Amino acid sequence: MMPAYRPGDVLFCEETPVNRKDLYNEDCVVETMDGQRLVKKVMKGGAPGTVRLYSYETMEAGPDVHLRTAAVVRWVQRR
Repeated sequence: MMPAYRPGDVLFCEETPVNRKDLYNEDCVVETMDGQRLVKKVMKGGAPGTVRLYSYETMEAGPDVHLRTAAVVRWVQRR
């Protein structure tokens, strides 16, 4: 299965801050509290204030995490 994003893709993200609910079920560039920077689909977490990050490659959601920042991917330019 091909990943949703490939090396060389340019991601254009939402510039303005968004409400956490606006992130749910959206592909986002995120930074977790432990400093990881990832491109994942954001899903609602089980604990208050958390989210789950869904991977298209493994077709699984990870454990609940807290986000430092997030920006919704609005458009992708393929190379």
